[in-house]
Amino acid sequence: LARFDIDFEAGLNRAIEHDQAKFKDHDRFMPERFLDSEGKLKSDYATSAFGFGRRVCPGIPFAERSLWIVVATMLWTFNIRASNEVNASTGLPFQYDGSDAAFEGGVTNPPFEFPAVFEPRSLKRVEVARREWAEREKDLDILIPIPKDN
Repeated sequence: LARFDIDFEAGLNRAIEHDQAKFKDHDRFMPERFLDSEGKLKSDYATSAFGFGRRVCPGIPFAERSLWIVVATMLWTFNIRASNEVNASTGLPFQYDGSDAAFEGGVTNPPFEFPAVFEPRSLKRVEVARREWAEREKDLDILIPIPKDN
């Protein structure tokens, strides 16, 4: 029964996220679909990532702001580009596939691994990012104590 529940939920989430009336051309990467005419995040955008109705996650604002900070910090710290790495199974340069075939499926549906290069924009930026990471990790240890092995 538990497996049915997971499959049902995954199918329901997929159906909602692939509703052509809500998300035209839903399989294309188009983050601008969540922006209004002024380029600001639509206040009424919907996603199944945080649940629905009475069971919606109360931490949505915290999660969205945290994600924004992480992504902004990564983009500030690194130049990110495709790798020239050769695909071991084909012997050709890796080719990114933006279709559903590029994802593992399942409840969280992560993409298959793909090579990318993160080049620091400067040593100063890396130093700042590392320092900020260390500070946040201290805060996390206070919020979620993790037992240390002695």
